[in-house]
Amino acid sequence: MTLRSDGVVVVAVLAGIVVPIAVLLLLRRLRGSPEVRALRADVRSARSWRRSARRARERALASARAAVRRERRRHASTVRGLTARVRGLEDPRGRVVARLGPVVLHECAIVVSGTTLALDGLTVEVGISGGRHTTRRPTFTRAALGAAAFGTLGALGSFALKKRETTDTRQAHLLIHARDGTRMVDLDHRSEGAAHRFAEAVRRTVVAAPALAGHRRAELSTARAELAAATAETSALGDAQRELDRVRTDPVLLEAVAASERALEEARTALRAQRARTADGSSHRG
Repeated sequence: MTLRSDGVVVVAVLAGIVVPIAVLLLLRRLRGSPEVRALRADVRSARSWRRSARRARERALASARAAVRRERRRHASTVRGLTARVRGLEDPRGRVVARLGPVVLHECAIVVSGTTLALDGLTVEVGISGGRHTTRRPTFTRAALGAAAFGTLGALGSFALKKRETTDTRQAHLLIHARDGTRMVDLDHRSEGAAHRFAEAVRRTVVAAPALAGHRRAELSTARAELAAATAETSALGDAQRELDRVRTDPVLLEAVAASERALEEARTALRAQRARTADGSSHRG
C-alpha cells in the first residue's frame, strides 16, 4: 500500500514538472514558427490600422462637436448681451450715473435710500454742520514727569503745560430738493469733496434728462429689434449641427473603420489557423 502511494506521488510530481515544460516548448515552437511570426505581424498591423481609423473618425467628430458648442455659446452670449441691454433701457430710471452713500443717481431718476425721485425740478446742495473745537487739560503724566525732573516745583509747573485736544464734529449733508419735499442725507465730513462732485453730476444729469428720454426710446426700439433678429438668427448653429450629422454618417470614415476591423478579424483567424496547423504537426511528429 505504501509502495503504491509513493508511486502515485512520484507520477504526480513528474507530471507537474513535465507538462508545464511541454507546454512551454510547444508555445515556443508556435511563436518561433516563421509563418506564425508573419501572421502575428499582420495582426499588429491590422490592429494599428483599426486604431488609426477609429482615431481619425473620433477627431472628426470631436472637431464637429466643438464647432457646435462654439456656435451655441456665441449665439447665447449675443442674445444674453442684447437682453441685458433691453432690460437696462426698459428700466425707467435708466443706467447708473453716480453713487454717494445711500444715494444713487440714474440717467432719468435719483434713488435716495430706496425711494425713487424724478429728476424734473430736482436740485442738490451740500451743507456742513459742526466744527472743530480745541480744549486744554492738565494730565498726571506730565505732572509725574515734571516732579521726577524738578521736584514739587516741576510738578506744579507741569500743570501749566496743559494737553491740547481737538474735537472734530463736522459733518457733511446732502440736501436733495424734489417737488414733493427736501431730503437730507448725512455724510462723513471727509466726503465733502465727493458730495460737491456728486451734486455737479446731478446738475448735469437733470439738464440732459429731457433730451435723453427721447434718445432712450429710440435706442430701446433698436435694441428690441436687434434682440429679435439675434434670437432668430441660428443659421451658423444649424450649419454646425448639420456638419456634425454628416460626420457621424460619413461613409468614408465608417468604411475605413469597418475595413480595418475586417482586416484585423481576418488576420486573427489566419493566425489561429496557422497555430492549429503547427500544433497538429508537432503532435503527429511526436
